[in-house]
Amino acid sequence: MTNYSSIYGSLAFALALITTPAAAQTDAQPVADEESSASAMSAETIKKLTEQADTAYDKGDYESALAIYKTLGQAGDSNGNYIYGYMLRRGLGTEKDFPEAFRVLQIASEGDAPNAFTELGLMYELGEIGEKDEDIANDYYMRAHEKGSSRATYFIGLNYLYGIGFEKNVEEAENWFKKAIAMGSDSAMRELGVLYITGDKLEQDYTTGLGLLTRAAAAGNSDAMFHLGVSHDFATGVVENAELAFFWYKMAAELGQIDALNNLAQLYRNGRGVEKDTQQAAFWFEKGVAANDAYAMANLAYMLASAEGLPRDIARAQKLFDQAIALKEPFAMRTMGLAYEEGHLGSKDTVKANALYLEAAELGDQIAMRYLGINYEEGIGFIKDLDKARSWYAKAIAAGDEKAKELLEGIKKADRDWVSEVMDVEANKADDSN
Repeated sequence: MTNYSSIYGSLAFALALITTPAAAQTDAQPVADEESSASAMSAETIKKLTEQADTAYDKGDYESALAIYKTLGQAGDSNGNYIYGYMLRRGLGTEKDFPEAFRVLQIASEGDAPNAFTELGLMYELGEIGEKDEDIANDYYMRAHEKGSSRATYFIGLNYLYGIGFEKNVEEAENWFKKAIAMGSDSAMRELGVLYITGDKLEQDYTTGLGLLTRAAAAGNSDAMFHLGVSHDFATGVVENAELAFFWYKMAAELGQIDALNNLAQLYRNGRGVEKDTQQAAFWFEKGVAANDAYAMANLAYMLASAEGLPRDIARAQKLFDQAIALKEPFAMRTMGLAYEEGHLGSKDTVKANALYLEAAELGDQIAMRYLGINYEEGIGFIKDLDKARSWYAKAIAAGDEKAKELLEGIKKADRDWVSEVMDVEANKADDSN
């Protein structure tokens, strides 16, 4: 296993310089293309206006930024047209306008703005200008790659990985990710790092994977920070270290990474890697709720329903559970089921609990499968049925639940003991008859 803790001190200083989410995802925001000065404006004027627009954009003043980029584009500046089209496509500073974004981005691409080709590719891939056309999308990505766009190169890797417009080819995806990394793509570093760590599509390589995640995190990639937190939280390729998990989750959460909001809150909730603080847990869960994260909704709902360090609020808990379940998240179904079974949402209701466990299990939740097995075995909300208990334990095991193995073995041992007892009784009867 590799321990990267020795380099995190210097990274903390570097990452502290990142102040806005926009600055954190370099592959996800407009990248200025080097263009010759537009004939209608002096190079100095273009430079000054671009600086004003960039400053407004970074501050979140999208209306002002949009107006300046539009002026630059109308004067013939390809970079101005590119970012103007980028903002129109995303509805930054205005309503989304796909037709106008497409028109402006085409003009920008004629001026050889590499990322304008990338944006046009995305519009075709997502069907924003008619029917989806993955072939045309990949053609635009290839053209952008040839002009030096690391972002487009990363997208080509993704499309090989998932078989979008290309025949699925993991080795080819790895090749394109490496090309994107050589061009400076932190998103490709993160993607390839996760692939190496999980080992489900490429040969597992913790050292290389964690190294790539660390490089991406140093570049400000919040997803990479989150995955580093997960690695330290669950001892994936490194020694378990809750303090480093807290460090990375907090860095990612402060940059708005949604999954990190929930995981950071959980560390505060359980006092792992940081002093237990239910108020801080609730604070970060609330941020997750605002970001429409079902995990944060369900966790906060359970805390409110059970009065876990917070004033009990069944009405809010019920509302949060309903919101999370509407997102079809099995974790929320299972957690609400537990709240019903434990009586946190009024009187204990094992029937409702089992209905929710079943709904979650049907969506693949292995813990819900185990809960169903337990409740069939113990006769909780069901008529006791060991055959159904065995069946649900077996399903949970097949889905990867280790705890269900012990429970199933417990039933099997009870079965063996029962058979042994019957055999002993029959043997005694035989002896008595002789």
